[in-house]
Amino acid sequence: MKKQLTSVVTSAIIFLNGCAGRTANPVSMYQPGDQNRSCQSLQTEMSQIKTQIVKKQKISDDRFWYNGLCFAGGFFIIAPWFLMDLKDAEKTEIEALQNRHDYLLSMAAEKNCSFIAQSR
Repeated sequence: MKKQLTSVVTSAIIFLNGCAGRTANPVSMYQPGDQNRSCQSLQTEMSQIKTQIVKKQKISDDRFWYNGLCFAGGFFIIAPWFLMDLKDAEKTEIEALQNRHDYLLSMAAEKNCSFIAQSR
């Protein structure tokens, strides 16, 4: 009986852990060929990264309110607690994008790109 209870609890924990949100897919700060990039390509990617950060920040903010509502609703009906996203994938991805942006900015500064003075 004890063995069955342990296996049921373990299975439930594994199942519920999988439901707690999506796994983050952060971008790597360093990518092959970065050293050979032109100022224009650095500026383009940095602009794209800023756009991605804004989109992910909005999703993260929306998820914060959604989780808050699910948490509060869980006190009345337990089901909403199982719908919460607890992994904060967006925050991890935003941090990785900011690190990538900072790295590209330092590369652009090393290459004396003209857009660096405009962005300050």
